[in-house]
Amino acid sequence: MSARAFAPALLLAAALWAGEAAAQNVCRGGAHTGGGIIACVEGGSSNNNVLVNPGSVNITGYSDNDRGIRVDHDGPGNAEIRMTAGRVVTLGRQADGMRIQRRGTGGSIIRMSGGSVETRGALSRLLFINRLAGAGDIGIYMTGGSLLSQGQSGGGLTASIGLAAGTSGNITVSMSGGSIATQGASAIAVGGSHGGTGNVTVSVSGGSIATKGDSAAGVAGTRSSPTATGAVAVTLSGSDTVVKTEGHSAHGVSGAESGRGNLAVTMAGGLIETTGAGAMGLRGWSGYRGTGAANVAVVLEGGTVRTRGGSYVNVIHSHGVYAERSAGSGSASVRMTGGSVETAGDNANGLHVYKSGSPGKGAIEMTGGAVSAEGLNARGLWVRHDGLGSIEMTTDAAAEVAAPFAIGMEGRLTNDASAAGRILVTHEGAAEAPDAGVVAWARRSSGHTMGATPPSPTDDAARTMPMIHVTSSGTVTVGASVREAFIRGRIAGADETLSAAEQAVLAAITANDSSALTTALAALPDDDYDAAWKAAARELLRKRAAATAAPTGDGPLAHAAAEEILGLSRAGVRAMALSHTAIADHVRTGDALSAAERAALTAVLTKGAAGTDLEMALAALTGAAYDADWKNTVRQHALTYNAGDIHVDVTGGSIDAEGNGVEALYVVPHDSNGAIAVTVAAGARVTGG
Repeated sequence: MSARAFAPALLLAAALWAGEAAAQNVCRGGAHTGGGIIACVEGGSSNNNVLVNPGSVNITGYSDNDRGIRVDHDGPGNAEIRMTAGRVVTLGRQADGMRIQRRGTGGSIIRMSGGSVETRGALSRLLFINRLAGAGDIGIYMTGGSLLSQGQSGGGLTASIGLAAGTSGNITVSMSGGSIATQGASAIAVGGSHGGTGNVTVSVSGGSIATKGDSAAGVAGTRSSPTATGAVAVTLSGSDTVVKTEGHSAHGVSGAESGRGNLAVTMAGGLIETTGAGAMGLRGWSGYRGTGAANVAVVLEGGTVRTRGGSYVNVIHSHGVYAERSAGSGSASVRMTGGSVETAGDNANGLHVYKSGSPGKGAIEMTGGAVSAEGLNARGLWVRHDGLGSIEMTTDAAAEVAAPFAIGMEGRLTNDASAAGRILVTHEGAAEAPDAGVVAWARRSSGHTMGATPPSPTDDAARTMPMIHVTSSGTVTVGASVREAFIRGRIAGADETLSAAEQAVLAAITANDSSALTTALAALPDDDYDAAWKAAARELLRKRAAATAAPTGDGPLAHAAAEEILGLSRAGVRAMALSHTAIADHVRTGDALSAAERAALTAVLTKGAAGTDLEMALAALTGAAYDADWKNTVRQHALTYNAGDIHVDVTGGSIDAEGNGVEALYVVPHDSNGAIAVTVAAGARVTGG
């Protein structure tokens, strides 16, 4: 083993000898008396355990690659650094505060309970463990002290396992106290990154984190290898825990999985606050494309998520809570049981789920808490599925959703293949929005029909499920009054009185008078009501005017806008619908239908596919022309024909449309055959504007 302690300037030989003796002691756990940086190096044949526990230190590294405390271990022994007091400062590039680098087997740990570490150069991490090869667990634990990184691509607590073949081990990064601040782009305050096989666990249960810089993350856990296995789990908890980020795409708490494992991102308490375009609060993403399912689950149990920012390059938006499973099979879900989510930015949804690719489900379950999405076109709850699978969205009585400029809850299924796809929405909470409280819609490509593809053509349960089923027993408030109430809230606090100029703004919006609004906005001082605020007021008037326009041949303009969103037209719906003649031709081409054939056709057209009528009719058809394959084809055709049902059940609560000409309950025609069924229970209230 060799160990050296380097002074920050040129040393005489005698002084260097004395420094080496001190460093030898440090690498075995003794006190640091040399005054310079600490380096402990073990070769590939060494099975020595290295413990750097210097007590109170005062170290300054002046040059590039001058790491304050460094341990390189290529052998099978363990390596550990402990810091309890003192100060470590590095000034150069790639000059980490404390670093352990491993190639051999054995565990590696850095523990910090006090003192301070500061790095000022680019690519300089504060507490860093890097496994380049071999197998063994690595962990960083911070219970106190302070960390400050001022360079680009720096970092706070960061642990990494590389991509080399055979590299494996579990990563654990934990912060329960202290403070971390980073001030450069792409710097991660607390993170674990895995390129091999093994689990990644990143948790923050106390302390404060602040990042400033584009693409800088507060807390992050990632896996980069598409062939590796293992789970990624990222957790934030503690009532006093704070994570704040500033910068484009600077996410608060994030998990990313490109391998075969599941991803879980959980928040149980604390505060996440992001400021910047495309900066999400609580985020989970998986892009694994191989065989086997990989699921993404993002859970909010308590605390506050707050984002302030719009869209970045018109693609990335500042959503509050986000889950995405792209490309491969597996589900993407957001579950909210408590806490609050607040977004303020265009297209910044409160809870957002996106699913694409192979079979899997996109789901939101909200059993408690409150969501407010305050930007233009920002939904409270949003699920979009562009692959093969279904959407489920649920709110219970304790859930509150408000989207003052858009839609409260929306599920969008754009399945472009001829496979299964359903939307199930159950709303028991409270939703407020100007355009719609609850929206569920589906679109197909020409020639493909959305609906059920059950395991066998005789699966009655699968055949009877509607394509879209919305059940509402909570409260839904729709209309201009929601927008006006929010504008009023932005103009003045709840207990304040509006000025004459502020009242003029509200009056102009209510009256759909753009000229009066221009005059009223000009009277408001620019310092208090900036250009973005005034643009939002104009957008409110535009939306209100569209929603209350005079009816056209196809109904109010709001209907036309809804059809434009759906990507449909009434003519297109008719053209894509399966006709009776088409089914008759499928039963038998040419001659007039026999009684048995007509019975089969009637069973299909009257929903007999869900019960025994079709089977009885098919049983009566005998002969080589009606073999098992032919009958299964008819059964599947019946599934296709009956797969497009839309059911809306108002089982309780209320739906109130407060804007003039705004519908309380509206069902847009769809592009599959099947029924539209709307039921309103005796105890429910539905009132239109």
